[in-house]
Amino acid sequence: MRQPSLFHHFPTKADILRALLERTLAPSLELVERLGELDASAPTKLLLHVRIEVVRILTSPFDLSAIVFLPDARGPRFRGVWTTYAKVVDGTEAMIRAGIAAGAFVTADPSLAAVSVMGLGDMTVSWRFHRLVDDPARRADFVADFAVRALLRDPSMLPGIRAEAARLEPSIAVR
Repeated sequence: MRQPSLFHHFPTKADILRALLERTLAPSLELVERLGELDASAPTKLLLHVRIEVVRILTSPFDLSAIVFLPDARGPRFRGVWTTYAKVVDGTEAMIRAGIAAGAFVTADPSLAAVSVMGLGDMTVSWRFHRLVDDPARRADFVADFAVRALLRDPSMLPGIRAEAARLEPSIAVR
């Protein structure tokens, strides 16, 4: 699509921004929904969630590093976008609650833990500015390990969680 034809499809710049954000969040929501149905431990689900999201962010054709922080993106026209984001956070929180209930994660505030984990992933959008997108898989592994290790009651479980995640990841590929 050429730039002049954009405004035939989108009446305003805000509509373009909203469409970009909706397109970015749709796979995130699909992922947490699929992970919710997956027969796997909560730590494995969380590791997959963070890893897949970070790879997706770092390989996105869009550099959303500035867009997501624009005040305009927080207005009422974007309510649907942030409702979707809240569902992704809720799915992350559900994984953390399940990990706490199973005794795999330390007892923590699940809501605060979820937004913290999401924040780790979300901030990778700024990595393009710092030129840290050279090896998305390696960087995603680092962030996912970091997030899960922070919650694990027994960090020595991490290699087994990684192995289970590697086995399951192809079965939950998101479009």
